[in-house]
Amino acid sequence: MVRRRLKTSSQLPAKSELKQSGSSLSSSQPFGIWCLHLPAVLAITTLCITSFIFMKNFVGFEVQWNHTITNEKRSQDYAGQDEILEETHRQLKGVTEDGARFEFQRQENFKACSGRESGSCGKVDKRQKLSLQEFHDVYDGKWPVIVTDVMSTWPAMNWTADFFKKQYGRSRVTMTTYANSEKSGFSVPLEIFLDHLHMSTPRTWTYLQDELFLIQNPKLRAHILQPIYVEEDFFQLLPASVRPWDCMLLWGTAHSRSSLHIDPYNWTGTNAVISGLKRWKLLPPGQDKLLSVTPGRRCGFPLECVKYNSELDLFDPDQAHSLSKIKYLEVDQGPGEMLFIPPGWFHQANNAVPTLAVAGQLMNSNNFQTVLEEMFKGGSLERSSLPNNIDNMAPEDVVRSVEITLVE
Repeated sequence: MVRRRLKTSSQLPAKSELKQSGSSLSSSQPFGIWCLHLPAVLAITTLCITSFIFMKNFVGFEVQWNHTITNEKRSQDYAGQDEILEETHRQLKGVTEDGARFEFQRQENFKACSGRESGSCGKVDKRQKLSLQEFHDVYDGKWPVIVTDVMSTWPAMNWTADFFKKQYGRSRVTMTTYANSEKSGFSVPLEIFLDHLHMSTPRTWTYLQDELFLIQNPKLRAHILQPIYVEEDFFQLLPASVRPWDCMLLWGTAHSRSSLHIDPYNWTGTNAVISGLKRWKLLPPGQDKLLSVTPGRRCGFPLECVKYNSELDLFDPDQAHSLSKIKYLEVDQGPGEMLFIPPGWFHQANNAVPTLAVAGQLMNSNNFQTVLEEMFKGGSLERSSLPNNIDNMAPEDVVRSVEITLVE
């Protein structure tokens, strides 16, 4: 449009003519001749300015429009990702806050258990969505914990007394009876125990503790699944002939309870409640002198070890005077909850109602040295036969080397 209004190059005066006319304007040509050209110059100037403003506004609008479209498209493309990132951040923040909260509580419990006061010095942590790294770094081999979200898929959670009586009623089990302050052990058909499951008093009760029942019934054993926290188990590296059984069936009437003890080999103990309610007291290490531990007792396993059992009963009101200086953590454990007990912690469980549970054990990277030390104490392993470079070996390789040093 602009070019239509401009004169063609043939209509414009030559540069030499413009120069000559310009030089003689003031002296030889009248001022009125230039006035004739002024309207045309003003028109051209106005057109150029208007065109510039229009193009500037148009280009600016187009850039702004493109920017708006790009932002809208980016918002649509990344809205889902932003939501995912925000949710992940909330989850991570929640895990961090959860871990920090339990860490603070553990520190408070530790201070209480380290002080001069006796009795309960705190509760055992109950955790869910516990990462394997945090389990190894914070709890495993160090501090007790209950994990509440690993048993929901276990077929064993459907076990009932009727099921066991119909399917395994005639299978024999090992049980303990307590009456008139006397304990006695028996081997009876399972149905006999189940017939008396709801017959108990604070002074008369029955407790089934059988290490072989589930092992001898592999279909039942398969109902106990393996959480990630127990996948590293160096006991599996030992010969089957000396390997401790890893799945004990525990079933007690109301008021029944275990002894106050440390587990064999000082391993990390596990206890998973299928039904019922267990009340625990767990003693931080360093209180052995207060516990009347019976000396000289042996495990009686193929791979021998020392047995640490106390004559005290933490749940017997008549023994309160003997427990006045003892410190302990306590916790109630319900169905679907799995307890991990570190090495060196004396512990005792009391079944508040008829309670069915399964116990196991671990030897892993965090406790293998403690477990091997107990094996040496038992006399079934020769310490001197271990490799000279044992300090430079991986934990798993150290345990593997034990296999060839077993005393026959």
